[in-house]
Amino acid sequence: MLDKAELIVEAGINVQKQFAQNVLSGLTEEETHMCIKVFNKICNNAEEYLRKYKERVDES
Repeated sequence: MLDKAELIVEAGINVQKQFAQNVLSGLTEEETHMCIKVFNKICNNAEEYLRKYKERVDES
């Protein structure tokens, strides 16, 4: 990767980490794991919907 791109990617990763810390702040470890589990399910549902939507569009 180019040096400039690496800096941008690194900055983006740092912002994401800070966001996650802010969102999960004050939660117990168990609550944090539960939130991550629920978020993963939501992401999987969205990916599945998009996959099915793309299949329908491709069939049209």
